[in-house]
Amino acid sequence: FAIDQVGPWARVMKGLNEFPGRLQKAQRRALKEQARKFQEAVRDGIENQAPGGKSFVPLSPFTLAVRQFLQLPSTKALLVRGRLQRAVVVEKLDDDQFFVGVLNDGKQGTGRLSMFRIAWTEEYGAQFVIQITPKMHAFIMAVMRQANMPVGAPGSGKASAQLFITIPPRPFMQPTMDEFQKSFEQNFTRSMGSDLLGVLFD
Repeated sequence: FAIDQVGPWARVMKGLNEFPGRLQKAQRRALKEQARKFQEAVRDGIENQAPGGKSFVPLSPFTLAVRQFLQLPSTKALLVRGRLQRAVVVEKLDDDQFFVGVLNDGKQGTGRLSMFRIAWTEEYGAQFVIQITPKMHAFIMAVMRQANMPVGAPGSGKASAQLFITIPPRPFMQPTMDEFQKSFEQNFTRSMGSDLLGVLFD
């Protein structure tokens, strides 16, 4: 009594032997794809002003007046020239990990806030006090006059006054992550499935 093998058994065995390695590659490609999609979701959330479906706190009238005075066309929060939006990057940490967010470039004491510090401030909000210089006072007065804002707005007093600034939280990472996680497993599995389609008979 004998059993004959019928069909492409050599290809089947080859596929089975290669499956573990191809599965690992598929997992890594799917992870990279999801990291890219999350990056797009974060950037899109900034663009549409509602990361994860949660709308940003509107800009204050004074902030809008400053932008108009400086001839900056954008009236959107976190969007003046798009620097923060472009700063959201994907970085490979190792074969199984990707970082998505704003990198800490370590720029301190340069007179210009790093994008990481700006991102942190926007995500969690901040309160601070600055001393108004004569030059700053003149600028504030010019903004107010152009915008027909009443005297008594921030900085309208003496040039030596202090200005108390409150930046409300406008989180763009966490709400996007919360929403993205809802479909992550399904999308990750779908990406792997399309990559592994025909793994035994390619």
